[in-house]
Amino acid sequence: MRVTPHGAWYRCPYAEEEIDRLVRQFSAGADQLLLPVPLDFLASQLDAEVPAIETAVRLTGECRLFSGYVARMPLGTRAPRAIRLHRILSGGRVGEVAPARQLLELYRSEFADDACTLFDVEATMSSFPHLFLRLGDLGWARIGAAGSRKTAPEGSGEDEVGFHRWSDERRSLNQARNRELLLQILKEHGLGGIPKIARLLTMKCGNQFSVASATACLYSSGDFVHYAPGIYGLFDETWHVCRDPEARKLLLNRRACIEYILARWAGEPAGAYPLWTPEMEVDWCEWAESRAKPLLGSLLAVVDPSSWPISESYRNIWLWKKECWEYYRFETPPSYPLAEVPLIGLLAVLRCARWRGGLNWVLASRVTGDSIIRRATAAYMALLIGVEAIVPAAHWQRWHNVSPEAGAIDSMLSDELHRKGSLGWDGAAGQDLLKRLEKSMDRRETGWLSGPELHRLIVNHTSKAAATPSK
Repeated sequence: MRVTPHGAWYRCPYAEEEIDRLVRQFSAGADQLLLPVPLDFLASQLDAEVPAIETAVRLTGECRLFSGYVARMPLGTRAPRAIRLHRILSGGRVGEVAPARQLLELYRSEFADDACTLFDVEATMSSFPHLFLRLGDLGWARIGAAGSRKTAPEGSGEDEVGFHRWSDERRSLNQARNRELLLQILKEHGLGGIPKIARLLTMKCGNQFSVASATACLYSSGDFVHYAPGIYGLFDETWHVCRDPEARKLLLNRRACIEYILARWAGEPAGAYPLWTPEMEVDWCEWAESRAKPLLGSLLAVVDPSSWPISESYRNIWLWKKECWEYYRFETPPSYPLAEVPLIGLLAVLRCARWRGGLNWVLASRVTGDSIIRRATAAYMALLIGVEAIVPAAHWQRWHNVSPEAGAIDSMLSDELHRKGSLGWDGAAGQDLLKRLEKSMDRRETGWLSGPELHRLIVNHTSKAAATPSK
């Protein structure tokens, strides 16, 4: 038996000096430690055995154990929620991307002691970037592996936490206000596009609510359904909205039709958005034939009349039109020069590519929140080709398969994010990717990505890394 300087007795098979070293590290560096993290991950970072870390944590008042993770004191509510959500994502969902609403359902089915809400799930995961990665409106992925062991036996009090809902006073006032106003407007007026929603917001509260904040809230909150690019509504409307001809009229315009054409040509599935249905294909083709003939050939190149819910005779007419008139007219070079890319955004796009088995610029746009029409995510595609994470397709607008190197690059970036809570081109992982890009210049096997443009990408990101103050 040993006694600590504070008079606590403990039994431990490890040298007293080792335990004292770990206790001092926790006491002196608790604010610098990114917590919560799995106990075994922390042991590897501090070069100690797991039972020794366990003993040191129990002897310090700065941290505590919860469900195989080390968390900071006071424990509060968000850290235990984060640990539980991380375990869910690291269990049967390894490598998958899960929407926040689906995670909430899994959480509630497993943990009846916590009256957790959708807002709580999203706020919790946003608070711990070293554990969770957002992939745009597609959902969330985990960073780092879950703890491999439980630190308390069943029935012990160590893992007991008094869970509660976060009060409105503890939420971001802007977030809560934006969300409630948008929910109210969509309940009253039904689904709509950003311009319509912005106009209704202005009528309701003047200029107190910016279009940018409304768009960000619609895009990031799991309370709203992204029915089609730029079109939002509520979850309880999904079934009947997708069968409502009036709802489909929102997409009978040139921009919405081009977005569909571009996405389908790039390899996105027809049902990538709830309103992208066979019925919508019928409406688009009839509309294009009468009001937008220059689009009809490209539209026919991507639609599938054989799946349309129409009579056989009418279907045969459109199958004949497709055979005679289909011709894709939107194959253009990527816009140069390609823009700089944040490294954490590149990781999110890469993680999505591994989840789907490949990548195109439309899917990357969903991850980054960019408009399909802008085609800005060609830069992400170019960088992933340069580091050999994806295989270049014959044309930049087509589907790119994931390469065998993608897993190692994902692991390298994820490990650094798990350790540091952030990613930058000036960090070790960023510098490694820049070296990979330089090697690609020598190999000259970058497909549609030109050598001069790859060189500019290297120069731009190297300059960005050099200009970033070291932390």
